[in-house]
Amino acid sequence: MFRKDCPQCGNSSFSAAGSGATWICPYCGLELIKEPLKNTDGSPVKFNDLDPVEKNNRKYD
Repeated sequence: MFRKDCPQCGNSSFSAAGSGATWICPYCGLELIKEPLKNTDGSPVKFNDLDPVEKNNRKYD
């Protein structure tokens, strides 16, 4: 899961997808696509980080 914080209303929005064409705040409707992507705990997502659940489900050969 990923999170973005809305600068307009101050609420957090969560999504299982870390990327996409749009990310709309479900509380006030502001477009959040340019806001920084965070982990659910609020820590910043580093480039190429995988979601912890995705890491655990990933199979390595």
